[in-house]
Amino acid sequence: MHIKVNKDDLYKSTAVELYKMLLISENDIKKFICTNVFIENGLYGLLGILYNGSPFKAINAVYPGRFNPW
Repeated sequence: MHIKVNKDDLYKSTAVELYKMLLISENDIKKFICTNVFIENGLYGLLGILYNGSPFKAINAVYPGRFNPW
């Protein structure tokens, strides 16, 4: 059996779970989210595989268009 998964849905649900784990409010995202946060929480593989190593892309999956790249 082959199951098709919508890549965009997978990215968004993964990112939502990430922010639940890290307990970071939307207001604090730009202040605190960086590659080191992913590394320190054992999530760099996730960042690298799903978001090409970009914290901004991970954030943009959860909050599309709300933040500009930094």
